Order: sequence, then C-alpha cells, then structure tokens
Amino acid sequence: MADVTARLTGTIGVALTTLGPGATSAYVGVAHAFLDRAPMLILTAQTDPQRIGTHTHQVLDLQACFRPITKFTAELEAETVPETIQYALSQLTNGRPGPVHLGLCSRVAASETHAMTNAGQTPGEIDLVPHTAASKKLLNRSHHPVIVVGVGLEPERPYAELQCFAETIHAPLIDTPKAKGSLPANHPLFAGTIGLTATDPAYELLDEADCIIAVGFDAAELVKPWSQAAPLIWIAPWKNHDPHLASAHEYVGAMAPQLGALTDSLTTQADSSWGAQRVADFHAKQVQKADAPSGHRTHHSSRPVAHYSRANFIQYHHHYGCWLTQNFYRAQLACPDTQLLFCFQWTVDYGLRPACGHRSGKSQPTAGSLHHR
Repeated sequence: MADVTARLTGTIGVALTTLGPGATSAYVGVAHAFLDRAPMLILTAQTDPQRIGTHTHQVLDLQACFRPITKFTAELEAETVPETIQYALSQLTNGRPGPVHLGLCSRVAASETHAMTNAGQTPGEIDLVPHTAASKKLLNRSHHPVIVVGVGLEPERPYAELQCFAETIHAPLIDTPKAKGSLPANHPLFAGTIGLTATDPAYELLDEADCIIAVGFDAAELVKPWSQAAPLIWIAPWKNHDPHLASAHEYVGAMAPQLGALTDSLTTQADSSWGAQRVADFHAKQVQKADAPSGHRTHHSSRPVAHYSRANFIQYHHHYGCWLTQNFYRAQLACPDTQLLFCFQWTVDYGLRPACGHRSGKSQPTAGSLHHR
C-alpha cells in the first residue's frame, strides 16, 4: 500500500514493520518499489545494537537485507537522527525515486535528540536555452521522429505539454506499461506500447525512426534490451544511467518547461506520410494480422474497417461492468466513443469462442492477458 500510495499521490509512501523475520515480510514490496521507482520509506523495528552478542532473539542484519533493494539504508542513532532522516528523505526523490530503509531500536525511539536543521537550498532553475538549441538542431534534421515515454512522467505529469509537442513535430508516440494514458489511446499519434514482450508491434515504428525523443523513459520497464540506432534525445527528471543509453543530447530536470520550449521553437519537419498517417497505416496492418485465421497469418481479411460493427466483436459484460473485446485495434477504430475496454480471450462460458478450443470449466481471464485501455 505504501508503494501504491506513493505512485498515486505523487508523494512519499511510508510502511512500518516489526523487527527480524517480520521485517523481511516487506522485502517483496520494497523490491517492487525499487524497480517501479516508487519513493517509499520503510521504517523497521530493530534489535538494540548494544545487545548484539548477548541477545539473539529475532536478530537479523536488516541493513544487509535491504541494501540491494533500497537507495539508502541506515540504523538510527540518537546523536545523528535528524541528519540521517534528512538525508534519507532527500534520497527518496533525488534522481530516480526509490525506497529507503531506516531501522529503529526501542532505546533510540525513547531518547531525545536535537532539532533538524534547514533542509538545504532549493535547486536553481535550469537554463533551457542551450538544451533547446541542441535538441532543436537534431529535430530539424529529422523526418521520422518518434517519442517514447515512461514511468518518469510521474509525478510531474506534463501531459498537456507532451501532447502539444507531439502534435507540433507530428511524431508517433509510444508508451510503456507505467506510462499508459499519457496520450489518449484514440489520439491519431498514439502508436502503441512497448515493454510487454520482446516483440511488441510498436517496435516497428521505433526501427523506422531517425530521431527518438525519450521523455521520462526508463529501460527498467522493457523486456527487450534497448538497441535502437537512431539518435536519442533524453528528457527526464533523472540522469541517463543504469543502464546508460547512447544519446545525442541529455536534459535532466522538470520536463514540462523543456517540452514547452521545444514546442515554441520548432516547426514541423516530418514527412507527410509520417505522423498520424503512418500510425493509421500501422494500426490497419495490425487489424489485418489479427483478422487472419489462426495458422494462416498471410491471408489477410479484405473487409473494410467500416464493416466492423460493435456487435461483431464487442459486448457488455455485467459481471465485470465493462465492455469486452478480443481485438483492441478493431474496437478502437469502430468504437472510438467507448472509453473502457478490456482486451483478452475468454472461454465459451463468457459468451465468445473459447481460447485455443478449451471448453472445460468457467475460466476467468488471466492477469497476464488482461490489458486496460
């Protein structure tokens, strides 16, 4: 819950546990927060260090336990409590967000300490001019730009600036699972999602790009290692590292001001066949692939998109309280007014033909095949 609280509110999540084996029960949640870049403070009870060697009940080295999955771990001592807490809080959101761990024994919890000093100076504003000029030089030479966005869009949420930037340079936008919704799925420039498999269809557009603008991007979300050859413009609130992606220019800071500055300084350079037209062609191609009978993928359907009606492939399921479809591309094209769609396979018990011919039992949709659109 602390992880989810942090990501939903854009603030810090806090979890409190007991000592020893009880603290290790939080390990999976902390590891999840570490990989999901969630700023979460985990505060555990801890055996008094002064009793180590004479007392072994529930004694574990929790700093050694949590060190691999946190940005910082420490045991609080009365003399340095304010400074340690101050540093720990700064690490939660400094650079890539992530969890930190603090251990607290009962002796220190009951003691007094000195007041916390000033937290330090607020970072000054970044001069956007050199960054804008460098990125503009690359984009002015580009005719097939593509934008890829990731988990780093949160908590800043520069969605309006991102959409305006994409529309200005006519760039298809590809998101990752943690950035879904950053551009509406029915927007003409939304191309799809990468990070679900190593063969996500949207890689086709990335392979055609002559310039990639990575906004809030984090390769931790990808199943397939990043290997795109096109020049990369890095725009994110954290440095390009772990892993480092080869880049032509990097901007680290608040994303909205830089996106706005680029939008104001650029004029469209994209080919007329790029942008919305290329995305439309790409989606049409995916529809044809989905229509091909199983085992006969080369025989594409010749039916026009207009042929597809809501009744052909979409139905309302009262049990789930939502519209269900087996093909998101057709649903998006034929039913753009439908806001909530789930795309997966069902068995015959749920009103559509069974997946892989399986008819036994009332099979529920699996988590691995469920995608919210």
